[in-house]
Amino acid sequence: MTLRTKREVALSVEKLDEIPIFPGFLVPQRYIMVLMSSCALFVAFAARTAVQISLMEMREEKNASSNSEEIILTSFYWGYIITHLPGGILSEYYGAKHLLGLGVLASSIIAVITPQTLHSSQLLMASRVVQGLFQGVVYPAANALLGQWIPKNERSSMASITFAGAQLGIASAFLVGGNRSFYIFGGIGIIWWIAWQFLCYSSPETHPFIKDAEKEYLREELVGVSFKKKKIPWDKMFSSSLVWAAVGAEIGHNWCWFVLVTELPRYLESVLKFNVRQNELVSSMPFLCMWLMSIITGFLGDVLISRKHLTVTRTRKIFTTIGYAGSSALLLAAVGHSRTKFLALFVVGLGLMSAYNSGTKPIILDFAPNLAGVVMGIVNGFGHLVSIMMPIITLFLNPDQVLFQWKNAFCVSFLVSAFANAVFVVFASAEEEPWNSAE
Repeated sequence: MTLRTKREVALSVEKLDEIPIFPGFLVPQRYIMVLMSSCALFVAFAARTAVQISLMEMREEKNASSNSEEIILTSFYWGYIITHLPGGILSEYYGAKHLLGLGVLASSIIAVITPQTLHSSQLLMASRVVQGLFQGVVYPAANALLGQWIPKNERSSMASITFAGAQLGIASAFLVGGNRSFYIFGGIGIIWWIAWQFLCYSSPETHPFIKDAEKEYLREELVGVSFKKKKIPWDKMFSSSLVWAAVGAEIGHNWCWFVLVTELPRYLESVLKFNVRQNELVSSMPFLCMWLMSIITGFLGDVLISRKHLTVTRTRKIFTTIGYAGSSALLLAAVGHSRTKFLALFVVGLGLMSAYNSGTKPIILDFAPNLAGVVMGIVNGFGHLVSIMMPIITLFLNPDQVLFQWKNAFCVSFLVSAFANAVFVVFASAEEEPWNSAE
């Protein structure tokens, strides 16, 4: 394919204003796909978080121990890690649209019936495992779609918008609270699936009503991205230092993420003495900040790259470092302070953590856009192995949930983040891997 002149590219970009999804709408189809993918993550994370909130409310009513909650919450990951790699493979071979849709639809149906399982720990754990199995395909499928649809100069912003849906989902679940959240978010997920069938497709080449101007623009911008089935170079992929650098970063991120999502409400309850409703409202604040800052840092990353202030690799490393070092330091400093100081530091800390979505998340699209689903399956799958071990680690570090034990837990999180960040900074690169183009 021949390269176009700057004037031709400019004309193509201008034509994007004429691209409707349906008569009367002037939105490029790749933005519709990103928005809908973000909604998918919103629904998925809201549905999984609703269980945690219900257990917290039940514990206050019954004055029960929280130890059994750890096992129930972690059972989600028993299924979650199993389907990551198969989800990535199926996304590359058969298209990510239907796989992502199936994962969200099934997860939403399970959310609707979950209130009927709350009386039995065994049934609740079983529903969590099955929900995890279906949600395990969501991240690989979403990343495969980004690899097929998003040009290089939009990867930071579009990846951030997509993955920020998770933070908005968690915040919304805390704000809604109670068993009604299962029905609300489950219902939204089912409605989303219906819209997904009509609005979104696995690639520009299979989209039935994308305009020629946008399709031609994406063909030019996605040079080297194949829309055909690929042969997966397993040996080269598993021996790639870039893949393992991303795995290391994901392990560090998930360690801190588990502590924040699972343990933050317990800290607010045991140390700062918030009641359940206060806990829910306060717990939502950092994630709302994280959602907003994810979008801001995403667009900032694209600006820095497009204006050549920073290389793509340097941008990814700087934002990852901000997401790790900056957030971990503030979160560690927050422990032990009064309610106001703790919340201020915590909200800012999670806001900084959002930079991760502009650092480590889009780097897979940089070095392996053709195999973004498979690589995400490896990275996120291996990265969540730590989530299975976290209840044991948390119980060891913080058995009595007293202040000095909380400081120990957050100190360990800081050290894990620092190590993961060092691995990423040393070994990561946004340069496309040779095996990405393997047919």
